[in-house]
Amino acid sequence: MDWTRSLQVTWRYSLVDPDTWMDMEALDSVSSCSVNWDSSTETLLSGALEVDETFPEYECYVRAWCDATQSHVTERYPVATMLCQASKDKSEGTKRTFSVEAHSPLLELADDSPPVGWEVSGEVDDAIRLICSHMRAPLIEYESDVTLTSPIVAGDDDTWLTMLWAVLDAADLTMLIDGMGRLRIEPKPTPWALGTSITLSDTDERGVLWADMDRETSLFGIPNKLEVIWSGGDQHFSSVAINDDPSSPTSIPVRGRVVSVRETNPEGLMANPTREAVDDYAQRRLRELSVVTRTYSLKAGYMPLWLGMAVKLELSKLDANEVACIQDIEIQCDVEVGMSLTLTSTRELWGGANG
Repeated sequence: MDWTRSLQVTWRYSLVDPDTWMDMEALDSVSSCSVNWDSSTETLLSGALEVDETFPEYECYVRAWCDATQSHVTERYPVATMLCQASKDKSEGTKRTFSVEAHSPLLELADDSPPVGWEVSGEVDDAIRLICSHMRAPLIEYESDVTLTSPIVAGDDDTWLTMLWAVLDAADLTMLIDGMGRLRIEPKPTPWALGTSITLSDTDERGVLWADMDRETSLFGIPNKLEVIWSGGDQHFSSVAINDDPSSPTSIPVRGRVVSVRETNPEGLMANPTREAVDDYAQRRLRELSVVTRTYSLKAGYMPLWLGMAVKLELSKLDANEVACIQDIEIQCDVEVGMSLTLTSTRELWGGANG
């Protein structure tokens, strides 16, 4: 499917069997549906539906589909699989309408807790499988050779979901719920490998991007001077890293002013460091801080995009030509076929003293 060319979109919905995770009967009376994927939330997904006529009285899983037709060929794409419950219903004459809350399948882990003191250790793969056995959504197996260096112990406020996030953080991993409602585990540094990366351009045939778009960029707070102080016992070291590179937009000569920060006994330093180690840390840390983040807010016609996906942006209106990572997706499943996107890109502004 070429999402940059003209196409027709139809939205369909079905009830899902939570035991087999397969579609059951069609849900034909959905009048509107919104889906929000948000990487800043614990469960990653939420939504809402308006349903006419009838809806199950208790909790159920609903799967939203997008049927895209182009050149007389129709392909079906899963949009989201959500745990739903009718929170409100009303009657207007002969018409009955249900307002339905929709949540991520990860809510099953967020709503249940391990015993206080319960701990997980050993192979990360085994820990993930053990925790995910407390939800019905399928886990797509991910092979990792990482072993937890120390046990992760459940506290008073922990849920199975917070325990899962703790295991993933310890192994430098992250997770995503895909359109079928399956849990995917991936390394943090790697963009999600779900299908082919897509180019978003404001000059394509379909006009997939709407006219309204904006980009936020802030250089304020990015330092060009870092002082590191370490002291312990009878030792005391200090080191200063300075960005005076004329090719760096945040350097002292380019900015014309000093923006400094100070770190005292930073956690990134080993115990009892040498002076050379403190010097190396100061240079490395200033380089890490010399990164600018651009945040794009776009509106587009529907296409199958996922959190964490790397997307090539070609936006002539913003003079932008770079790769950005999707952080938030809000889909309105209606005639407008609209989706709002939040993407971020990063750029290193200084390569270090030898960069």
